[in-house]
Order: sequence, then C-alpha cells, then structure tokens
Amino acid sequence: MENVREDKLQLVRRWASRGNLKQFLTDMQPRIAPLGYTAELNIDTIQCYRVIEKKSLMGLRKQYVKEPVMAIRRRNGSLEFEAGDETFVEVLASVARAD
Repeated sequence: MENVREDKLQLVRRWASRGNLKQFLTDMQPRIAPLGYTAELNIDTIQCYRVIEKKSLMGLRKQYVKEPVMAIRRRNGSLEFEAGDETFVEVLASVARAD
C-alpha cells in the first residue's frame, strides 16, 4: 500500500518539477477546484485544502470551511510533501499532467 502511495507521489513530483511552485499552483488549481479542493501559495509552500460547505440552521447561509490536507514545500531544489491525506494524493495523481 505504501508503495502505491509513493508511486502516486512520484507522479505528482514529476508534474510539479516542470516549473516553479507558482506555475504548478496555476496548473493545479483549476484541476482540483471542481473536486472540492483549493490551494494557496505562501512563499515556498503550497498549502492544499478540502473545501467543505456548511449550511446554517435554516439553510439560508453557506459557510465554507477549509480543512488542510497537504503541504508541498520546495527546499534545496527538491519537493517535500507533508501530512498528505490519502484521498488527496489520489486526486492529485488522477489529475496530474501526463506530458
């Protein structure tokens, strides 16, 4: 099971290494948004979130809650994946560019 996860992370690593983090975020964001995820860039880290819609008691107002699922950091020229949610890893691998 761990080997399968590592293969998927390697696929995402190849996709992300084609440019800088900003380019990767620009390419990744429209692919993960329809699946209920979003991501933000903060200097050398992309923080990925699952977006959960919560409705008020009577259903009149919607509130969106961001739940962290993974952090992708670039350190010393290599990518580090931290606290990766298994489902999100599969989502990223499924939408990864296959150039």
